[in-house]
Amino acid sequence: MKKFILTLTAALLAFAGISRADEYPDISIGDVKKAIAEKKVALIDVNGSDSWTEGHIPGAIDFEASKEKLADLLPKDKASLVVAYCGGPSCSAYKSGAKLATKLGYTNVKHLSVGISGWKSAGEKTEKGGAKKTAAVEGAGHTYVATFTGVTCSACKAHVSAAIAKLPGGANATFAAGEKEGTQKVTFTASCDKVCKDKLVEALGEGSKTYVVQDLAMAK
Repeated sequence: MKKFILTLTAALLAFAGISRADEYPDISIGDVKKAIAEKKVALIDVNGSDSWTEGHIPGAIDFEASKEKLADLLPKDKASLVVAYCGGPSCSAYKSGAKLATKLGYTNVKHLSVGISGWKSAGEKTEKGGAKKTAAVEGAGHTYVATFTGVTCSACKAHVSAAIAKLPGGANATFAAGEKEGTQKVTFTASCDKVCKDKLVEALGEGSKTYVVQDLAMAK
């Protein structure tokens, strides 16, 4: 009998371990707001594209529309805070977003259990879809000025413009002669903040060996 009880206890503990392994730490609305203000969180909305379009936490990724390219939308730093959410406390759909982020190597994945319903009930602002805002929250749109070398022809400019368009919120690239001979000053808008230069180099691909980003700074 004693052996049976010990076996049953071990089985229950193992089952509890499996359940816990399938859960993610909860995070409060207040902590999410703080992380958004500090631009230190990537939000994953797992409510479906229709719900996301109707209203989501500002900057949240539409998981249904973006899961195939989630790796490109999340921050490069695998220790970054990633928060998944769905409808509310009784909704478990968030796990699909949280699990994929974990599978991609992110180690600080949390769950906003109150979901979009709790966010709205708390009087927090939401953002409607339709503006292609599927990138992780790395900051609001900013105007950047990049100084390039090697951008000397129309094809070169087209390549650089295409790379800028790949950035989160990347658009409105305009070209002008740089202050130093042989350089081009490119002004554009994007929402990638501190990692914008890295993302731009990545977007340039093999072209980054020819079209070299000498400097990138936010326009004053």
